[in-house]
Amino acid sequence: MARHTAAARNAIASAIGTLMAGGSVEIVAGTQRLAALPLSAVVPAPIEGRLVFRNLSATVDADGTADSYVVRSATGEALYSGAVGKAGEIKLDLSTLKAGMRLDVPEFQYVVPVQV
Repeated sequence: MARHTAAARNAIASAIGTLMAGGSVEIVAGTQRLAALPLSAVVPAPIEGRLVFRNLSATVDADGTADSYVVRSATGEALYSGAVGKAGEIKLDLSTLKAGMRLDVPEFQYVVPVQV
């Protein structure tokens, strides 16, 4: 197994951050997008291979039970995805979302793994 140094993890996070700048985190139910949380065009500097985005919010577009997320670039390209919920990378107070409600995510992190 390869092990990334802190400098390598920061470089990888910085490159991914460049792609994420101005993009969004889509909250999804199956294949239906429920909400798109916009990401800042100015990406925070990585610290120990970690990018931290704070205070993301959006109005929910459709009713559904959130089960995953997709991070998209500013051009709409899917960069990566993951789970939503208590065990997922994005923790939500409510997993059942209703159109028109406000969705606030206090923090979202992208973390480069130490080992690959």
